Amino acid sequence: MLAQFLKVPHLIHTFIDLQKRFSYQQKFTQAFLQKYQNWQPNDGSFQKKDMRRMRDYPLQFIVFFADFFALMRQQPLSSLERQRLTTYAALLCLYDDFFDENELSTQEIWMLYQDSQSFKAQSTKQAICRDLLIDLFRMYPKNQHFEETFYKFHQNQEISKKQYQGHHLDKGIIRQISFDKGGYALLLSRLLMEHPLEEGEGETVYQLGAWFQILDDIVDIAKDRREQMATLVTICTKIEQIEQELEQQTEITFNLLKHLKYTESSKKEALYRFQIIGTSGLVHLKRLKKLQGMGDFQINQYPEKEIQWIETRWENYQQGLKFLLKY
Repeated sequence: MLAQFLKVPHLIHTFIDLQKRFSYQQKFTQAFLQKYQNWQPNDGSFQKKDMRRMRDYPLQFIVFFADFFALMRQQPLSSLERQRLTTYAALLCLYDDFFDENELSTQEIWMLYQDSQSFKAQSTKQAICRDLLIDLFRMYPKNQHFEETFYKFHQNQEISKKQYQGHHLDKGIIRQISFDKGGYALLLSRLLMEHPLEEGEGETVYQLGAWFQILDDIVDIAKDRREQMATLVTICTKIEQIEQELEQQTEITFNLLKHLKYTESSKKEALYRFQIIGTSGLVHLKRLKKLQGMGDFQINQYPEKEIQWIETRWENYQQGLKFLLKY
């Protein structure tokens, strides 16, 4: 009990630091993406919800991740790095949509990436995505490593369409799709930072993205069920299966991170922040396990409000604090 009590000041200090980082990025994103707020002409394909998602993405894992890696290198994100990452996070929303909504063929989407300047947009959303890509590569000239990684990410986006109505797929295939989705997206973020990759850092970042994807799928279980999306969470018949997947991936990821060639103190601080960001997934997993009781977990038997992640539930704060005091 005393050991947990002694962790409280560090936890409070870390939360204050995270809140400052969040607020700073929130203001930065609002100003940086202002030109898209009232983009004209607008044929209706780009809506307020799209703008809201573009503003939200940088506040999720993309910039938090980069901030934590900047913490390890002991040098804050530069203005240019923050601009690159905010642009990349914003365009990811629209890029995803082109696969999900079948607005463009896979070949056309690749053409949009490969030759943004010459791409003839057929909608406002395409025009804005093209503008974001042009801006990104003005700030970050393409190199072979980024190009190869983006192509893997692009291919996985096409493959991930199989997740819709995909509950017949083998669990190993679903796992690979999920891990590639999170892994390559995060690796691209890391490549947008200035300092070169340390030995083993590419694999670490990929595994970190895969870890985050599992946590994200836990939180998104209600939405994915509604959309009939096959994920490692929606296909499970016992919550213990997800617990096992998450435990294995956590061990792989954090062991890799611990062996990176940064100082021990900076790695420890970054690791602690990753654990805080991942807490919502752990808390929701505990709720799902409680719903399951002693039987099987048949996802369709629960009302959506029961399996939906609602951040403001009091029990979430209680469980979250318990998890964080264990670290």
